[in-house]
Amino acid sequence: MPRKKEEQEAVVQDEEDITVTQEAEESGEEEQEPEAPQIAPKPAEPTEFTFNMPAALFQDVVKAVGSIVGYGLEEKDTPEFLLKVDENGITVNKMDKSRVAMISFALTKRGFDNYVCKKAGVMCFNCNDLANVLKGVKKETKSVDQTIKTEGDMLELVVNEPDMTLNLKHSEYNRTFTLRAIVSEDGIEEMPIPKLNHTVTFKTSAKNLRRILDDAVKTGGDHICLTAHNAGIAFDIVSEDTILKYHGDLPKTEKLDEFQAPEGGAKATFNLDFLKNVVENMPKDATVVTCKFSNDMPIQIETGMFDRLTFFMAPRISHE
Repeated sequence: MPRKKEEQEAVVQDEEDITVTQEAEESGEEEQEPEAPQIAPKPAEPTEFTFNMPAALFQDVVKAVGSIVGYGLEEKDTPEFLLKVDENGITVNKMDKSRVAMISFALTKRGFDNYVCKKAGVMCFNCNDLANVLKGVKKETKSVDQTIKTEGDMLELVVNEPDMTLNLKHSEYNRTFTLRAIVSEDGIEEMPIPKLNHTVTFKTSAKNLRRILDDAVKTGGDHICLTAHNAGIAFDIVSEDTILKYHGDLPKTEKLDEFQAPEGGAKATFNLDFLKNVVENMPKDATVVTCKFSNDMPIQIETGMFDRLTFFMAPRISHE
């Protein structure tokens, strides 16, 4: 969904922290953005590795990454799945094109059924292509007594630069797909993980969060404000263009498994559509999420999946 010009946001990342800038066009005149310096992207590093894991789990990773790197792209743009591998495991740390949000994923080698890294490096692939290949993979399900109820697809992923081969194995049939690596437009330098000092922490079911955001979008509002107070977390739509208002609550005594907030509370506002897109595409096994924020600072959403699957999103800063 294209962003309104008056609400253009950007996250500026440095080694120690994450900050936010925003420009508002109150006069209605278009402002010319400064041209970015032309820097040739660094090519991918040759790498060679293989790993085995349930295909549905890797599909969860690709879907989560896609919710960030694919948001708001034009048709000509390519969502990039930038995969770093070494002897310890795999990581993906990537921002969206507008630099409003970031995903940080990590899975160490102990999380795989088999993991061999012969040559560490960074590879970039088209995230949409990966998602299409993994469409329809079967997930293993178990009965109450832990016997296998439904057999799931197993994935053997082999990378020998510049190709990625995905072998999907099932007792009924096997299939193989091969993807060619692409050159990242942003280069292959991995984004450092933001270091934030949050004052508010709350833990709730992912279902509660999805319901709140589903209700909030019914207003047609663009942004949602999170407010921490003594009784819990409040959610309010922030929009001058809609006559339909929304207010939702997560009371700390009923809906929050964990709650911490400063005495004076805290408040931050975020892009509603983008936040909903992220939460919708979290793994379904992420049944409980931990959210952290501060006054006008980025929100951090931890899913508890893998060794790390965390989302960051910059707030909307209003200059009044």
